Amino acid sequence: MNVFDSNDNVQVRGVEFPMICREVCHIDEDFNKCHIYAMKDKYGAPHYRQYSAYICKYGLTVFIAPVFFKDHIIGYLKGGHFRTNEISDDERNNPTLAKYLEYMELVHRGRINAIIEQLKTLSQNILNDYMTVMLTKKD
Repeated sequence: MNVFDSNDNVQVRGVEFPMICREVCHIDEDFNKCHIYAMKDKYGAPHYRQYSAYICKYGLTVFIAPVFFKDHIIGYLKGGHFRTNEISDDERNNPTLAKYLEYMELVHRGRINAIIEQLKTLSQNILNDYMTVMLTKKD
């Protein structure tokens, strides 16, 4: 999981990414090499002010969760990069994808729901820390 401020500056950098993300997209060199992370449209229409999941072009699920303060987005949590669907025939027949996806564990719906709950808790904890910093600056 990675934490970004509202200007997409990295505040906390995750250390673990799947091999396909490191070797094909090179996300460990630059987050913007992940086309989901690189989206700069503030994630679309107002309904995207919710916790959202995107499927990348390699079939991995990536979560983007906004962190709010007084109805303003102060940052985002971005992460996941896990497989939520069975490998398709097209993916299996693509040697580049198959060698990576075959070994990735399939994450089922129950675990996804648990991850979403953890994102909500983490988002609230970040907000609490933000409030503490803001109150400390006023003193």
